[in-house]
Amino acid sequence: MAIIAAGMLVLAGRVAYLQIIQGDEFRSTIEAKLRDVEFLDSLRGQILDRHGRILAIDQPCFDYCMDYRFLTADAKWVRRQQKKIARDRKISLAEATEVYRQLERNTWRLARQAGGATLEELEEAVYRIRRRVGGIHDLLGFTVKEELQSHPVVRGLDEQAAVAIKAQLSQTIGASIRPSQRRWYPYGELACHLVGLTGQVNAAEQDRLNEPADAPWLYRRLRYYLPGDVIGKRGVEKLCEQRLRPRRGYRQVSKDTGEVLAIQPAEVGHDVHLTLDIELQRELRNIFTSLAGGYNGSAVVLSVPRGEILAAVSVPGFDLNRYRRDAEELFRDNVDFRLRNRALTQTYPPGSTAKPMSALAALSEGLIDSNYTAHCEGYLFPNVRDRFRCWIAGRGAHGDLGVVDALKHSCNIFFYRIGERLERHRPGLLRQWFERFGFLDTPGTGLPGEARGVVHEDIRIGEARMLAIGQGPASVTPMHVANAMATIARGGAFVAPLLVMEGGPQRIRRDLGLSPDHIELIHEGMYRVVNSPGGTAYKYFHSRGAEPLGVEVCGKSGTAQVSPQQADLDGDGVVEIVREGNMVWFSGFAPRRDPKIAFAIVVEYVPSGAGGGSSVCGPIARNLVGLCKRLGYLE
Repeated sequence: MAIIAAGMLVLAGRVAYLQIIQGDEFRSTIEAKLRDVEFLDSLRGQILDRHGRILAIDQPCFDYCMDYRFLTADAKWVRRQQKKIARDRKISLAEATEVYRQLERNTWRLARQAGGATLEELEEAVYRIRRRVGGIHDLLGFTVKEELQSHPVVRGLDEQAAVAIKAQLSQTIGASIRPSQRRWYPYGELACHLVGLTGQVNAAEQDRLNEPADAPWLYRRLRYYLPGDVIGKRGVEKLCEQRLRPRRGYRQVSKDTGEVLAIQPAEVGHDVHLTLDIELQRELRNIFTSLAGGYNGSAVVLSVPRGEILAAVSVPGFDLNRYRRDAEELFRDNVDFRLRNRALTQTYPPGSTAKPMSALAALSEGLIDSNYTAHCEGYLFPNVRDRFRCWIAGRGAHGDLGVVDALKHSCNIFFYRIGERLERHRPGLLRQWFERFGFLDTPGTGLPGEARGVVHEDIRIGEARMLAIGQGPASVTPMHVANAMATIARGGAFVAPLLVMEGGPQRIRRDLGLSPDHIELIHEGMYRVVNSPGGTAYKYFHSRGAEPLGVEVCGKSGTAQVSPQQADLDGDGVVEIVREGNMVWFSGFAPRRDPKIAFAIVVEYVPSGAGGGSSVCGPIARNLVGLCKRLGYLE
């Protein structure tokens, strides 16, 4: 009896401990398991242009889904399906097993047929699903409903494809079609590099963004990036991820009574408006492709008063809606680099478009004035004619030139002298002035991958001469050049270009302290480039029979020599030349009085015999100005 009494005392103590001391904890655990938490997804924010036209939106579509137990080959689930087949078809279990195998093959075949995906792509999709559901299981610590549900293996099917697949579902096992949404880009290739792309979050992104690590499981489930979640990968989609991203909600229901215990609605992502005019972008791209002679390049248009990016064309591009299908081909492209944003991430020697900045540097430092002249004989050193030539070398000489005519004729000799004077006055002085114009920074839009301009340090006199004409130790993007033109048009007020109206970086502003008299000299020189007979671009803006623009354009052409483009075309390790030629430019602003737009155009690898900046880019620039006038940007 004593032994029994002792045992009973131990049991009573244990019961008291469990019911009284730990009762609340166990009760909470049991109640949690009796509640069904349903997580609610929402829509990603839209991306719109300056006039409210939609550039990116979540659009209704259909997904081809597979049961999680099918994907994991769950033995119990497979056995139940085989028994059901045997019962429904009145066949033996062995025969039902063979039927199941055939249905399984049909399920995977239809998946490949549905999305045009390869076996490797399907395996990757299944891996992500298993990783996502496994992550949720680990968060909660018990079997979750996601382990009993179907999950999308092929996403974004249109209605026609969904109907065709539904007709074949009876010949599959564990497959279904479910309504969903996909990211849709109504303008396809237009502004593809700016708008950007979304994709499934990866482990590195989760590690970087999922903070704090010790948050409660519900907070993690609602706020964390979970495997399979969508995240911005390129362009504005990435830059404005935190604004565009929707927030999950949840509904908690009692399994016992069906009562809704708690609810938190999902939050739709916020919209993002761009300064871009997609119609200007479309027509400018058409102008570029029709007049650039089949060469690649870029064209940028900025609003001078506000510093907004109105258009930023990069040729060639790619269709955002076909990206996943074309991704392998796009990544293999080592000649045209269709994924590269030439307006913001590709740098080029600026050529003679740098000459207005060089002249302003010398004027501002007091090293030259409006009366200064330099004599051009075609060569800086007549006895050494293979170096420091003027562009007209072999066809005469410019003679004595001041600042205005040096810009009009784009005389290299004049600007060689400018480079000499600046470098001798103070080493690195011209580089410092290029820095003030933004050439040593990124353009400042905040877009991922923006290239920083490069101007070499510790240059000698010879390199300073080349730097003054935009050749040699300098490399910038078309956006840098367009913004330099906007800065000159504003009289020396530097403002970083603006693309995103909400969620972009803090804009850099500075006053370069330029004299109005010096600015007027540069404006006059650039005006004569376009509007004075003998100007380098005159005949391309005032060709016989052409309808007058009715706008006074100030411009500057440029031609920069570069090394040939090389690539390993067939993957055999042998690099060969694929393109040779010059980078040709035209940049400027309009109208001359009260400028409204600034622009820069670059065309890549134009053979020497095919023309320079004025002949190749001048017609594009003329049509660009006419287009901006027609769309009301010069009013």
